[in-house]
Amino acid sequence: MQKLEVFGANKLKGQIKISGSKNASLPILAATLLTDKKIVLKNLPKVRDIETMMLLLRSLGSKIRFKKNKIIIDNSKQNKKFASYNLVKTMRAGILVLGPLLAKFGSAKISLPGGCAIGTRPVDIHLKALSKLGVKYKIVQGYVIANAPNGLVGNNIKFPRVSVGATENLIIASSLAKGTTILSNCAIEPEIKDLIKFLNKLGGMIKIQGRKIIINGKKKIKKSINHKVIFDSMWVQEFSQNGGGHHRVHIHENCHVSGFYFLRNDNSSFPLFHDPRPGAMMTKLPEKNETEITAATKMCNYQPVAGDIYMFPSYLPHEYVVSKGKDFRFIHFNLSAVSTRYFGEGGIL
Repeated sequence: MQKLEVFGANKLKGQIKISGSKNASLPILAATLLTDKKIVLKNLPKVRDIETMMLLLRSLGSKIRFKKNKIIIDNSKQNKKFASYNLVKTMRAGILVLGPLLAKFGSAKISLPGGCAIGTRPVDIHLKALSKLGVKYKIVQGYVIANAPNGLVGNNIKFPRVSVGATENLIIASSLAKGTTILSNCAIEPEIKDLIKFLNKLGGMIKIQGRKIIINGKKKIKKSINHKVIFDSMWVQEFSQNGGGHHRVHIHENCHVSGFYFLRNDNSSFPLFHDPRPGAMMTKLPEKNETEITAATKMCNYQPVAGDIYMFPSYLPHEYVVSKGKDFRFIHFNLSAVSTRYFGEGGIL
């Protein structure tokens, strides 16, 4: 059985270098396909999705090289329009290359993230919005086959729900569309703003008005630029001042080990861990000799005290139960092991 052994009882101190945001880096990497000029990107985080996106760009013909703490992308000979299932299956952000490929070449064939799914697909909102720019598409054996016979043409598009990925895809695609595109009910996260900043550096004409984004399309993007990706953001969850609260069951994707460092606790709040095995998620038939203990073995909890660090596999479903919530503080963190094949030893790109 694999285990992670931690030897503690030492005071935590020191400095760390904060990496760039993965969620800002991925759409910017996809957007580099818009230009034939060299792009220099700094502060990319060393995580698996970034490595996969760079493999995807290379499969499309991008030349990528590393120099100290930055990468240099050259798309002067990039001419491929096919993104295979093997590269897109593990990364939802792979669909973000659809917009720039359609804008640049007028056609593309992209695997659906996760392959041929039955029912409503997470990318449907992308495809329906792109169709309003003049894109014709069909889905064949898990692949989106799309083309824009008359090129992309600007339009007024309102997303049926807020979607970060769809907002990013449409911003990138609309940058080379004819005329003006107005996107409504957009996501306005920090990574969206950094993508817009990157595209405007390239010569784009994009501005934000509330939850609207206005893009004046360009015929071609000709600039060669340097861009430093924003740092990863932090989120804070605040529970009711009157006490009580709950953070529903979840896991942490794209990392290996997760953990809590408890700063303060009111002795009534705790994390609750669930059995990750698929069978445990089913409603259990009653047993003749079932007791409260056997009925509760699907989950377990521990009462933390200040200074405790809990570490667990990131696939383990968990939730937070806050009974009073007036003096409960902890820091949550995720750890990932990454290959040195593309990133080299140490440091942040």
